[in-house]
Amino acid sequence: MGMEHSNSSFWNQMYDAKMIGERKFALCFSDTEKVDRDGTQAGAITLGGSNAALHKSPMIYAENVNTKTGWFEIFVTGIYLKMEREDEKEAKVIKVDLDLDKLNEKGIILDSGTTETYMPKLTKDPFEKAFEELLGEPFREEIENLGEDNPFIDYPSILIQMRGASNVDLKDLEKDGVRHNGLAGSLDPNSPDDIILEMPPT
Repeated sequence: MGMEHSNSSFWNQMYDAKMIGERKFALCFSDTEKVDRDGTQAGAITLGGSNAALHKSPMIYAENVNTKTGWFEIFVTGIYLKMEREDEKEAKVIKVDLDLDKLNEKGIILDSGTTETYMPKLTKDPFEKAFEELLGEPFREEIENLGEDNPFIDYPSILIQMRGASNVDLKDLEKDGVRHNGLAGSLDPNSPDDIILEMPPT
C-alpha cells in the first residue's frame, strides 16, 4: 500500500506537498463476511492523523523500534494463549515459553500490505506445548475434515504482547480510574504498559 517510512511513500509525499499537516496516517480495518468482485468495504485510511469517529476506544501505541526509514518494526515481549468458555467465570491464559531475544533478533514488522500473520519457526514447539497444556489435546494443523472426530469445540485466542511507546501519556488511556483493556496490566506486572493484540480464532 506504499505506507512504509520512506521519502517516496504516499503519505510522506503528501506532507512534502503540504497536502497534510503532519507526517501521520491511520488504517482502520473492518470485518466483513461477504466479498464482492466489484469491491468490499474493508475499512478506512486517514492521512495526516486519525479519525476519532471511527474509534471504539482510545488509541494505544506500540514502539517503533526501527528508527531508520523502511519497515515499521515492533518488539514482541510475549505471546499467550487465552481460552474463554461460557461455563467458566474467568479465561485461562498460558504464556508461550519463548526466547524473546531470538524471536526479535531479525526484526518483527507490521506491514500494511500483508493480510496474514506469520509466526517464526522457533515458536512452533513452544506454541504446540502451550496449546496442549491449555486444551488437553495435541495441536493439529488440519481439522477441517475431522467431522465428529474433531476434539476441539472451542479454540484459544492468541495474545501478542508488544513493547509500548514511551512517549505516550498513559493518563489518556484511563477512564474513571480504569486502564485501557488493550494494555498488558496484570498479565505482565513487570511491563503493564505494553500493548496486547488479541487474535480470536475466528
